[in-house]
Amino acid sequence: MRFAEIALFLAPIFIFAAWRAASARGGATPYFVAAVTAGVMALLAVLLLFWYQGTEPPDAGYVPARSENGHIVPGQTAYPDRPAR
Repeated sequence: MRFAEIALFLAPIFIFAAWRAASARGGATPYFVAAVTAGVMALLAVLLLFWYQGTEPPDAGYVPARSENGHIVPGQTAYPDRPAR
């Protein structure tokens, strides 16, 4: 997931640099514009896919971190149909 976030962050910088280089040679071609558009759309689709896969269902609850027998048990998601561990 970090790759998609970093790519989305750096995409405008690389697109601007490529656009400047292309404009020095006479302007961007329609192929370049289509490739940039397709690349950004693909990155957004991947980011949305990762976001959707990382979510929990609406009926899931949260069990906060706690201490048991001197050990810290990390927080976790609890589902109504399954007991918490």
